[in-house]
Amino acid sequence: MKMSFVRSFALAVLAAVVVAGSVAAQNPPSSALSAAQVTQLISRGEPADHARLSAHFTALADQQAADAKRHMAMQQAYADSKKAVAVNMVGHCKLLVSRSRESAASLRELSAYHGNLAGGAPAEAPRAAAGAGAPSDAELTRLAAGATTAADHRALETYFATLAARYDREAADHAAYAKTWRGLTRVPASASQAATHDRVATQRRESAAEARAAATMHKDQAATAK
Repeated sequence: MKMSFVRSFALAVLAAVVVAGSVAAQNPPSSALSAAQVTQLISRGEPADHARLSAHFTALADQQAADAKRHMAMQQAYADSKKAVAVNMVGHCKLLVSRSRESAASLRELSAYHGNLAGGAPAEAPRAAAGAGAPSDAELTRLAAGATTAADHRALETYFATLAARYDREAADHAAYAKTWRGLTRVPASASQAATHDRVATQRRESAAEARAAATMHKDQAATAK
């Protein structure tokens, strides 16, 4: 009885950490700019502006690469668990990996474009991302492999729901950047830059849909788990 209580308590603490930290985990890196700042810098287009935009899109590309790595580990954990929910969750994670890699590549294209126009202008040094209280990749992978209780599934539901909200925001931001570029007809590359932002927006919408589906699956599992 005592060991059972200790195990249940430990799982509850782990789930609480994931739930409490999920919002922090989905925030953009602290070196990233706000959507309003990005739009302003695109419109102004000075060398120093391009340097800041290059650093910004590099930071976002790195975040997408980290998302891909995390979801690959979770995909394997779901596969190894052999639970009923695992088959569909493996599919969702696999698509999240693919979309994150695609987005990372697109964001690095944007970074390279702005880097070329910066002409050696210094960018603000990226600051370390604030990650206090955020769930570690190991914690999320451990939950994916061994979620059994309602608390476990609620923790994963919160993670994926928060992720979906973040991807929705990113999709809206890139759609706005595309619109800004289309208004800059004096810039020869405006059409291609708008198209790249449209591509990222589509990738983020697809990722949001996968994350929302994953959240719904864990919500359903939480309703029937003890």
